[in-house]
Amino acid sequence: VRARGASDAAQSNGRVSASVGTMVGYAALVRARVASNRPSIAGRGGTAVISFAVTTGGRLAYARLARSSGTPMLDQAALAAVRRSVPFPPPPAGASARQLAFSIPFHFK
Repeated sequence: VRARGASDAAQSNGRVSASVGTMVGYAALVRARVASNRPSIAGRGGTAVISFAVTTGGRLAYARLARSSGTPMLDQAALAAVRRSVPFPPPPAGASARQLAFSIPFHFK
């Protein structure tokens, strides 16, 4: 006799969720895409944290400033970096909205 696991229960309900390993890989792709658009602003220091979510089609569901750097110019540059990263790679099948929400710090020196 085999115990029913979470994946068995999800399949019996008609839902399949993305695996943790698959989502870790996807999150790395999203972070790399954003990093490739990271602005380089010299002379100003601070850390802005941007929260955003990706849709199942790889578009941006929302992007907002979660924590200000204290300098509006840096905050706007960080938001712009996320927006320039669209479109993102399509997420894995079964990814939940929670799995498609990200928070990325931008450290400026």
